[in-house]
Amino acid sequence: MNELEFSSYVDRKIDFIIFEASNMLNDFYFIKEPISREELYEANMKEIGQIRAHLEELFFQARLVSIEYHNKIQNLENNIKKLIDPWKPK
Repeated sequence: MNELEFSSYVDRKIDFIIFEASNMLNDFYFIKEPISREELYEANMKEIGQIRAHLEELFFQARLVSIEYHNKIQNLENNIKKLIDPWKPK
């Protein structure tokens, strides 16, 4: 997956998670006490911004870990191939 595809994937996932988080926050604020739509929006936006930043960091760190492991696997496969090639029947 290239950078553009990954970025698009992350944006879609974050939007979905933010939507679900916003619904949960709405329920929380409504259960606590009656609240106006404007107050609800302001309260959610404070939390949603932080949630989005944490999720973006989470996804990009996961991508870096995935790339690192992929490179390690490639190196191991190349090393195994180098070890096996001399012993292959010709």
